[in-house]
Amino acid sequence: MRLLPQTLFGRLALLLLGVLSIAVVATIVFFGQDRAALLARQFGDTKIVQLQAIRAALAAADGPARRDTLFQIGREYGVRLIPENERTMMMGPGMRPFNPAVDELEQRLREALGPGTEVRPAPGRGLVLVRIEAAGTGYWVGFPMPPPTFPPAPRCRASRSLPRC
Repeated sequence: MRLLPQTLFGRLALLLLGVLSIAVVATIVFFGQDRAALLARQFGDTKIVQLQAIRAALAAADGPARRDTLFQIGREYGVRLIPENERTMMMGPGMRPFNPAVDELEQRLREALGPGTEVRPAPGRGLVLVRIEAAGTGYWVGFPMPPPTFPPAPRCRASRSLPRC
């Protein structure tokens, strides 16, 4: 028994099938990477617009009702607002973990919002914390983390509800 076809037509059909399958696999890989980059860029653009609106609202929020205004702005935009003077235990610039996606997001936010902008992931809380300045006061704004671009790998446990590895 031979694996290669005997006729020229069979060999040509096998070659075309091989080239076509390689092209399909390459297309899937390239479009997957392009989609992930597009989603990351869209998340950044959305957050820039939201942060500009939040910063404008915070600049107008002065006086004794500031705490209520912070709560109302946070509820309206679906974020957590923390004045910087209440959050003194944030990581300094040299203590943050290395993450290329967070570094790219921070660079884009700095270009749009100014040099006082910092980004810190808080995966335990499911937040991305962004530091902005409004009316001379620093604030940490906590956004929900974006969903992963690819489904996570299945967790393996010795239970009946999760798959075994």
